[in-house]
Amino acid sequence: MFFQQSLRELREEREENLTDSLLERLQKGGIELSWLDWLLGERSIFIWLPKGELWSVLVHEAILNDSTFHRQGAPCYHFTPCEEIKRVASDIELSRRYLASLPGENRFDFKTISGRSELRFFRDKPLEPCPLCLEAYRGGGGGQKPLDFNEVHGKNLRKFYGKEREREWNRLASELIKIRHHTCDICQKSHPKESLHVHWREDGRVEIVCKNCERRI
Repeated sequence: MFFQQSLRELREEREENLTDSLLERLQKGGIELSWLDWLLGERSIFIWLPKGELWSVLVHEAILNDSTFHRQGAPCYHFTPCEEIKRVASDIELSRRYLASLPGENRFDFKTISGRSELRFFRDKPLEPCPLCLEAYRGGGGGQKPLDFNEVHGKNLRKFYGKEREREWNRLASELIKIRHHTCDICQKSHPKESLHVHWREDGRVEIVCKNCERRI
């Protein structure tokens, strides 16, 4: 029992350090989507951090073909699962071009390429919100008021989904179990999906817990 507790404490310490590092990168430039566990909510794009926290993030295309840039201009930032983001979610190669971020203000980095050559790099450039995201947001109850930049990212999942959205939370919980490979966060063993559920810790973190470990909580 002591040995297992020691292993868990070591794992939590590593996860704490990794989470701090990831948060710093998310705040200072962003992280390639293909490196992250991410999922689409009803009105937000979420990432799963190692210590069990779920945060909504902004996503933007960070690598553009130079011809596309000349034709369409700078990319937009996305904050809800519009059609473009749904395409990215189903294409691992495409997701390598996109970054997830938690910027403190409207400043993003991106570059243009031609073939394998990087042509231009843009740092701290303000971007416009995606028109499709705005349409989806307002159509989903966001109203017609002007959208403040700080309103659309950085939400903790527990605060974002209340009891009135239980169906949506259940769908997300199923996705979380899937991306964690049906593994219990406590015993680190794989279990059938029906034997697992999502457990909220008092500190706000989320754990995937099997029925056996649930009895110890």
